Amino acid sequence: IAVFESEAPVKYNYKVGTNGDFEVDGDNIPQNIIGSEFPYSEVVSLKDDALTMNLPASYDQATLSELDMPMWGTIEDNNITFKHLAGVMRIRFSDIPVGYNSLTIKASNPISGIFTADVSKSDPVLVSSSSEAVDKEITINFTAATTEDNDKVLYIPLPVGTYTYIEVLISNGTDTKELISYT
Repeated sequence: IAVFESEAPVKYNYKVGTNGDFEVDGDNIPQNIIGSEFPYSEVVSLKDDALTMNLPASYDQATLSELDMPMWGTIEDNNITFKHLAGVMRIRFSDIPVGYNSLTIKASNPISGIFTADVSKSDPVLVSSSSEAVDKEITINFTAATTEDNDKVLYIPLPVGTYTYIEVLISNGTDTKELISYT
């Protein structure tokens, strides 16, 4: 998690094998914590109640779980209470063709890139100022299917908004198949 005392975050890492214990990454221990962001991102800052973070354009399924959704934590009585900054698209699919190893989502709104959230609000959400086509697409890479019975469940963070178009494609690098098309 990223813990803020000022504009720059301090990274805390989960202590494996513990019951929710974290340790600071380095020597800079915040004294006056004003908030926290999860998961930690290399592109994260807090200025004038505007949290800036990056939603990657590419994920590996091995590192993407239902728990890795963007959240903001407020501090009260030395406890951090997290709230989600985005929605979640859950995709479960089976009978993946042999050799297929990536899923691409294309949308009418930005779903990757730099986003900001006004964390002074009681329910902050991520907002993009981009209109670039590249920010309206994400790819999730996974281990290539070896049998027709290979099932996958993917959890993808999607910024809150009204989507007029979403398309989900699966690929093996040469051939692409459409799984979902919503307009």
